[in-house]
Amino acid sequence: MVAIKEIVDRDTFEAWLEEQPEEHRHDIAVVLATRCALRVFPVWGAALHQDWARERDLTIYPVFRALLISGVACKFPIPVVFATYGAANAAANAVAAYDAGAAGADAAAADAADAAAAAADTAVADVIVAYLSAVEAADAADIAATDVDIWTTLRADIAAMEQGKDLMQWRLWQDDIPGPMVRSWRAASDWFARTPGHDFIRHWYNALVAARPLTGDWDSHWNMLEEIALIDHKDWDKGNTSAGAVELAAIIAEIEEKYKTPPKPQGNLAEDALALTQRNEQVSVNPKTGKLHVEAREPLPQVLYDRMQRKLNRALRKFDRVEGNGAYFLLYQDTQDWHLDINQTGNLPTDLYEICGEIVAHVKRRDRNGEIPDAKTDTLIAGFVEIVQSVGVEIYSADSETREFVERVQSVMPNTALEEETAALLKTAQFIGEHSDPGALADLPETGKQILAPVEDEQDLVQHSQRVTFVGRLLRAMGALGWSFTENAFKTAGTSAGKTIGTTAGVAVVDAASVQILTPYWHSALSAIFRFLGLG
Repeated sequence: MVAIKEIVDRDTFEAWLEEQPEEHRHDIAVVLATRCALRVFPVWGAALHQDWARERDLTIYPVFRALLISGVACKFPIPVVFATYGAANAAANAVAAYDAGAAGADAAAADAADAAAAAADTAVADVIVAYLSAVEAADAADIAATDVDIWTTLRADIAAMEQGKDLMQWRLWQDDIPGPMVRSWRAASDWFARTPGHDFIRHWYNALVAARPLTGDWDSHWNMLEEIALIDHKDWDKGNTSAGAVELAAIIAEIEEKYKTPPKPQGNLAEDALALTQRNEQVSVNPKTGKLHVEAREPLPQVLYDRMQRKLNRALRKFDRVEGNGAYFLLYQDTQDWHLDINQTGNLPTDLYEICGEIVAHVKRRDRNGEIPDAKTDTLIAGFVEIVQSVGVEIYSADSETREFVERVQSVMPNTALEEETAALLKTAQFIGEHSDPGALADLPETGKQILAPVEDEQDLVQHSQRVTFVGRLLRAMGALGWSFTENAFKTAGTSAGKTIGTTAGVAVVDAASVQILTPYWHSALSAIFRFLGLG
């Protein structure tokens, strides 16, 4: 018997599948193959803006169709669905074959398309041999997913399946979304947003990653996807060119319209947004100053928090001893900023957790760029990273709210929605900062400038978490300043002096002139926040 932990390559996966009961082997193979291929879908999407793809006028639709149908087959394994597989599989194979000789990123894209084709093969193959196509899908996905261990995610899927999880309604990544996939999806999503005819695919994949139905419930979600999968072959073929993709998108939009639920009122969207961004903190009015401040809702024991801060500060001070050593000079400079960040967190455990992640990612980047001694072999750097990681683990273990926040962050697929409204978000952050006590809220304008700038390495995962924190604080601070999400307006604005800040029933009062200037910016910022969180 092959144990789950022993599945590490195509051979062990094939051996495991062979041992599954024949009556269930096909269904198991289809689900696992589909999820493997879905994980590397962004690799193909990210390649479409490149010259080689544009010269060939390639679109996302052939690969998308193969994945859509194999996914639907996990729910509706009936002959009428299978009838569409021949064309879908042929299209995906054609795309993969088109670039089979490409090198570098192009080859990875072709492997991603191969994985989609193999997933479609799995769904239509004979029960006895279907598992061989599933092995091909997993192997192609592993090759396409540079620096990502597909076999680890596959083992997690199998373990969850054995626990009774419905994998097609479960988050695609159970841990942090790997950096390469984040970067690929950002590139793909950006191209989809700029290219007519690709909006639905962007929404589909974001919902899939978050395990969220595109419609109001899972039943109607799968019914809609089945209807899209069964679009006539001739119409699907239109999606093979840029001009035809727009026509196909219009057909999909008509189907989507039938399943649309009435849009949620802004108040309901705000409730969802507040729930998604909930951390161990709350924004309130300081009765002494009449300004906003943020504090932990359930602070960790101060003794524990102080000990973790001291542990980090001691680790940072080790670089003070090598200040004159040029090899460590850049890290020494970094530690000065990190000292300030750590000591200004207050008892906000999730902030300290994010700082730990930011430090580790930053050291990795400097190491990869050759700016510091080898982080794996240099005892000073390796020991420093180990201490920082241990504090992060300690916070994660001690604070349930931090753990839950990390899980929620993983359900939000990184995207560029906030970058599209940077000016409005920074204007809102500035407004909040002006009405806040010194601390995290007063620093929001500077924080926004830092985290809304794109990054290209491991720090993008840390940045994504920081963006969720940032928008959560904007939402809560605006509520504390008097914004009514249900009325889409400020509840209070202005004081007797018209200039000063006071409090009314626990809500900070702001002058009417400032409100009038801010409101259109906040409307734009709020729309971007909902899109970023996958809510609108």
